[in-house]
Amino acid sequence: VRTPAIQAGTLVSTLTYVPTTATPGVESTHTLQFKTVGQVPSGGKITLQFPASEGWSMGSTPTVAFSTVSSSVTVAGTAWASGTRTLTVTTGGATITSAQQVVMTVADVRSPTDVQSASTVTVQTLSGSDVVIDEKTDVASAAITPGSLASTLTYQAAVSTPGVTSTHTLKFKTVGRVEQGGKITLEFPVGEKWDMPNAPTIAFVGS
Repeated sequence: VRTPAIQAGTLVSTLTYVPTTATPGVESTHTLQFKTVGQVPSGGKITLQFPASEGWSMGSTPTVAFSTVSSSVTVAGTAWASGTRTLTVTTGGATITSAQQVVMTVADVRSPTDVQSASTVTVQTLSGSDVVIDEKTDVASAAITPGSLASTLTYQAAVSTPGVTSTHTLKFKTVGRVEQGGKITLEFPVGEKWDMPNAPTIAFVGS
């Protein structure tokens, strides 16, 4: 008696990947939501692959936690492969049932170092022997948007007399991370006639 083929499912329902802080270069907890079609047995895997060239990163074994599933379901292991931009989460304890809405958090994920349009993360579920359960599905991820400088925001001249050359001090607090090779720009008001050499001497004096 011939039996029908068992085919991979496709993740459904609420499909989102959302960082707590959507600012370039910031570490925060990220939340993945999806609904299974096939059940994921203990020892099965959930993989997330991030888009090429966007620059997402995390530690080699990030902290992952489940909610909305049985309390018996645990995280048996995690592994981040930077070369393929893939996070693999191995489940433990109990089966994640079919048609289960899963909410999974990943701690200390660093967002891309530049702003990004809304994109997708590719998610799939696998058995412990790496056989596909629910096939690769694109899950919407939030845009990475500019932050706004905060805290003490001042620009002060050592000598505030017209036409005098002196050292000026800028103070601000970043929200996003400025990578080595990044830039800080200052634009002065039109008509005020500020002046300085083409390549002024700049120094950082605090953090």
